[in-house]
Amino acid sequence: MNQQIPTRQPSRSPQRSQPPRTPNQRQYVPRQKSVKIGLASTMIVVFVITLILLVISLVLLCVALAVDGEDKPAAIEPMGNAQQEEVSNTPTGSKKPLYSTVPSRSDYFIENSSSYQTVSGIDSEYTILLDLSSYEAVAGLNADTRICPASMTKIMTLLIACENITSLTEKVTVSAASVTYQANHGASGLAWTGGEVLSVEDLLYLIYFRSDTVACLTMAEYLAGSEANFVSMMNQKAEKLGLRDTYFTNSTGLKISGENYYTTCREMAMIMAYALDNPLAKKVMTQTGSWYLPESAPVEYVRPTWVTDRFAGNAVLDTVTIKAAKTGWEDEPGACLVSYAESGNGKQYINVIVGGNGLSATKSTADVKAIYKNYAK
Repeated sequence: MNQQIPTRQPSRSPQRSQPPRTPNQRQYVPRQKSVKIGLASTMIVVFVITLILLVISLVLLCVALAVDGEDKPAAIEPMGNAQQEEVSNTPTGSKKPLYSTVPSRSDYFIENSSSYQTVSGIDSEYTILLDLSSYEAVAGLNADTRICPASMTKIMTLLIACENITSLTEKVTVSAASVTYQANHGASGLAWTGGEVLSVEDLLYLIYFRSDTVACLTMAEYLAGSEANFVSMMNQKAEKLGLRDTYFTNSTGLKISGENYYTTCREMAMIMAYALDNPLAKKVMTQTGSWYLPESAPVEYVRPTWVTDRFAGNAVLDTVTIKAAKTGWEDEPGACLVSYAESGNGKQYINVIVGGNGLSATKSTADVKAIYKNYAK
């Protein structure tokens, strides 16, 4: 008889009693895993969006800083002690200047090149075009005739200031006398009232950017005690450079009755060439952005007048780009301009032009463009 081997049955745990479901009650199904996945996905999306917004904000901030930085002249570092020289005949004579000129030539006299051309087809009566690469005049017209430099004088004013200042941040107060002088002579400048406080650096940019009479007088008084002493420094520099047909009677270029001051186009070009060898003067002259003034000033900022007044904000000409210039105007010489330009092939030029007989700024500007187009290569 075959005996059946019993098999082991799995044990069953007793079931808990549950209350009966009502008809509207749904059976609960756990979904913990899908909820966790959905939450993680949401967090990832939020993180990515936040990261994108952060990157966009940083890019916009960098663009804003770059645009703002392009509009403001950057600071220039003082030169080393080995390149500094003692200041003489100034109230700060015991100190050393921050920005001494480093001459690129021992002799700044401009010789005519073998291919020198007489400029024709212009309304202006006096001009010269200097090739800085060879340091020769390549073209000109009455270049050695004495002329009134008008406000081109301020290139020498700027140079003397840059060679003698001992601080860019020192504060200087505008005197009532300088404001009265500007008003009495109808001279160029802002609407000063006297008592405004400016930095030495502010004065430099006002002299060049705005051709400001009060800034010239304030700088002269600050450095030399009086304008007469400052003008003496200007004439000493002219003599040191070997200028035989240059003489200054004031720091502003104003044509004042009884004062006989003069230069020539050739010697004005020499002054400009030497000024470009001073690091601070070159920095000021080659700026095209705004210079922001303190709240006490009559305006918030100033820009170089030559860019807007003569070239409608565009200094790119046919053959060169003008990098620096100083305008001038008086009834006798008419419109004047001394400019520094660079060509596309790296050549550098200085042009000085004087209209004569009250020539307008419009015609003078047209002459400048023609000279650079026809004689600069």
